[in-house]
Amino acid sequence: MKDKLLFIYVIFVLDIPVLSAQPNVEKLKIYKHFFKGGSTMRLVNAFKYPASHAGIVDTTNINLNSLIPIQDWNDILYSAKKSKHHQMKIGGIVFAGEMKMANKVHYFIVARPDLIVDLTDRMNYRMDNKSKNLLGNSITRWMDLRN
Repeated sequence: MKDKLLFIYVIFVLDIPVLSAQPNVEKLKIYKHFFKGGSTMRLVNAFKYPASHAGIVDTTNINLNSLIPIQDWNDILYSAKKSKHHQMKIGGIVFAGEMKMANKVHYFIVARPDLIVDLTDRMNYRMDNKSKNLLGNSITRWMDLRN
């Protein structure tokens, strides 16, 4: 019994992030244009050095009118199945951007049909059907703003 209480006490005192899995995105920026695909390293370089990819990468924020509300984005990330991201080629990128969580900027991409990749923390988020539908409406509005 003492071991269980000690374990619970340590968990709460240390505030282990695994237990506080609810993402808290403070700011969401969606780029106007980005690559349609590429390797993980190429995409990371495009985020780090957007001037080197002028004409392909446009970091203009088009989420000013809450194209994707932050609470919806938090819900999508929370309900997604998470796994470690490994170096790979990614195709079908719909849009890319930055999200700020815990005072840290995370670069992400959204790829069809159901993948969000956080390239900063190297995490894959596989969306469920509800999240895909929610994001699908935003993608339609995003494509209208892009043109």
